[in-house]
Amino acid sequence: MRTSSLPLLCCLAWSGMLVGCGSEAGDNTASSPLPVRFGAISLVLDGAFAPYLAERTAVAPDTVGGFPADVLCVSQVMRQEDKQAIAQAAALEFPFSGWVPTDLDSQPDDPRTQDGSVPALPTTPPCGTADLSTKADAVLDCIKAQCSTVPGSEEGRMSEGSCAVQKCTGSFSQLLFGNSDSKRCFSCLLYTGMSERIKDIRSACENDARAGFTFQGGNGLLILSRFPLSDVRAWVLPSTSWREILLSATLSPPGVSPVDVHCLTLQGPHSSATQPYTGVYANGATGDDAWFAESKLQAQRVVEHLSAQSGARPTVIWGDYYVGPDVTGEDGPPLTGVVPEAFSILAGAFREAVSQGYAPVCTTCGENPINGGRADLPGAWTAHVQTLNVPTDAVASTSRFGEDLIAHGDKPDTSPAQTIAIPVSPRYGLVSTIVLH
Repeated sequence: MRTSSLPLLCCLAWSGMLVGCGSEAGDNTASSPLPVRFGAISLVLDGAFAPYLAERTAVAPDTVGGFPADVLCVSQVMRQEDKQAIAQAAALEFPFSGWVPTDLDSQPDDPRTQDGSVPALPTTPPCGTADLSTKADAVLDCIKAQCSTVPGSEEGRMSEGSCAVQKCTGSFSQLLFGNSDSKRCFSCLLYTGMSERIKDIRSACENDARAGFTFQGGNGLLILSRFPLSDVRAWVLPSTSWREILLSATLSPPGVSPVDVHCLTLQGPHSSATQPYTGVYANGATGDDAWFAESKLQAQRVVEHLSAQSGARPTVIWGDYYVGPDVTGEDGPPLTGVVPEAFSILAGAFREAVSQGYAPVCTTCGENPINGGRADLPGAWTAHVQTLNVPTDAVASTSRFGEDLIAHGDKPDTSPAQTIAIPVSPRYGLVSTIVLH
């Protein structure tokens, strides 16, 4: 595991006192079965292209504490300060929390591609040549003039992704429609630009061979819990542009056996027309298939890793995976598969922890006001709770959460401006109650 050099941030509190991550988990003398609610949600607090980012970031810390769960896997909280704010605000309900920071130096614990080879990483900056730096400068000069949070200054950040799309398309297109080197430069500007100051985008993409990840290689995973957590650790997955990890811990509920818990998000799909794949883990696939291939590789590495290390211990794997199955709609509305081949890899190794008779519903939904608010738009089931070494009949209930309208924002592209009520995330969560022994 390549986490020994990573600083571990773990905020563990009990009865108002801070304790270390390695503290005693408490007395687990066998007693009555204990129902534990495992909830998973992506908050999508992930930069300039996230819808209603400011409005949702403001309410997220106070909202998360009210989620109907005992243990939460929260994803796409990219900034460390947002993780800290959520953990602190939710501490009365979830006194234990843990996450592991990553950065541009974080490398996959198992970097092999599907054919077993270990790919070479880039050794030159994405926009390092004279031609590419000139084109990159044109893009950043446009963003500085048209879309900077500090008008006309490189000290600002890209105000909104939509601004750059609308006002700087001509500059971007020189890179987006170029060769593979041009696309890599484009991707660096795009993903670094989701979070960094304009001057830092320029410096990174023109000088740093590691550049091209969002949030300087940070990941978005956070575990919140009512019960003690120990051995909080990260297993870094092979990934491009978004740093993906498996965030793991030992959960120690009172009176039952400890449980291995693994919070997970995969790469998921991207449109190669606007987000070209520039990574090294697609095993020869191109276009949209390249992103799909990386998601499948990540799923396979998770299965191999957990199969090798879980033994007979009760294990819960959960999160908004950003992938999900096709659902025909026999017991509910049809749901569109999202990289279903990647989900099938996970489903072949782990049991879906839903209650008997549960009819799947969308968690990524067109009916969500942030996504259009229309029930006729397609939906997908991407938030999951899965288990290993847990009896089939241990799941007592399953339901969706995160639907409450708790903020307001101006709907884009409406004149006059139309204010709508919105939930905390464009993606709903899923919670399953598992009876532990």
